[in-house]
Amino acid sequence: MIENIVRGYKVFHKNWTCRDKQYSCPGRFEEDVVPSVCHRGMHFCTEIERCFDYYAFNLENHVAEVVAYGDVDEKDGKCATNRLDILREVPWAELLGMVNKGKCCTGLHNTGDYNTGSRNTGSRNSGDDNTGDGNTGYYNDGSRNTGANNKGSHNSGGHNSGDFNSGRQNTGDGNSGNFNTGNDNSGNSNTGGGNSGDFNVGFFNSGYGNVGEFNSGTFNVGHFNSGIGNLGDYNSGSWNKADYSSGYFNTAPQRLYFFNKPSDLTEAEWRKSEAYRILMEMPTGKISEMYIAALSSYERNLYAREAAGKIKGGEKSVVNGWWKGLTDGERSAVMSMPNFDRDIFGEITGIEL
Repeated sequence: MIENIVRGYKVFHKNWTCRDKQYSCPGRFEEDVVPSVCHRGMHFCTEIERCFDYYAFNLENHVAEVVAYGDVDEKDGKCATNRLDILREVPWAELLGMVNKGKCCTGLHNTGDYNTGSRNTGSRNSGDDNTGDGNTGYYNDGSRNTGANNKGSHNSGGHNSGDFNSGRQNTGDGNSGNFNTGNDNSGNSNTGGGNSGDFNVGFFNSGYGNVGEFNSGTFNVGHFNSGIGNLGDYNSGSWNKADYSSGYFNTAPQRLYFFNKPSDLTEAEWRKSEAYRILMEMPTGKISEMYIAALSSYERNLYAREAAGKIKGGEKSVVNGWWKGLTDGERSAVMSMPNFDRDIFGEITGIEL
């Protein structure tokens, strides 16, 4: 038990009460008790910031400088006494300077400057427990976050460890959705990058639940699918294990129709053919525009620029000039397409055979 003078601080409600006891400032108060911390006596703290471990950091509360001149029981900076002098009220502006190491803070335990929250080590935070600057949320390690638990910067959601997230729990960058671990996601629960859908594990998906990449459909494991549940790639149908399928539940590649008749060629075989390569060079709006329209957005970005430079408007003179400029072998390769029909070929391309 301490029997000498101990100085400290005490918080009161706006009517100068503490628990059920009425106080005044200034004033001297005594109690006929043997003081014991948390049990008996009038309580105060030796450090002003410790007061707010027990009282709300509230502008309506009063904080006063006090002196205990009777018996004092002390434990970890919290004291109880039976004789207490209330010397003066500590103005709120003075109090803020005492509880913060930074400047111009309105919160508590800030080491940075201009914080309106509490326990910030950065500056200009309006939330609490931020280590960055300019945060309006809580527990941010980055800067200019409006959410909570962000480790990156410019997050408006929560639990982000990347940058520029407006969703929550992102570990990548530029996410506007939730639970993203990749980059530039605008959906939810993406682990890839560039997704505008939800729950994608791959990249650049605009659908939902895709494990592959560049899918505009949903729940595709493959790539470049616009259907549903495809295990293969480049499917416009659904539930296909094969590639380039426009049907359903196919495990083998489909054979293509040429000139309104079935052929033995698959899409993959056709795209590797010499005829395909030559026709891709055709300077006509008909073939090129039809082809480009059928491409995925990714393929279109790869091929459209080159193809567009070769489209001359589809004038017959240009098309026929290109055809005549081919070697005999190249023309033969084109006309060796399955089921070649001169009339259909001329109708679609404008080439006069």
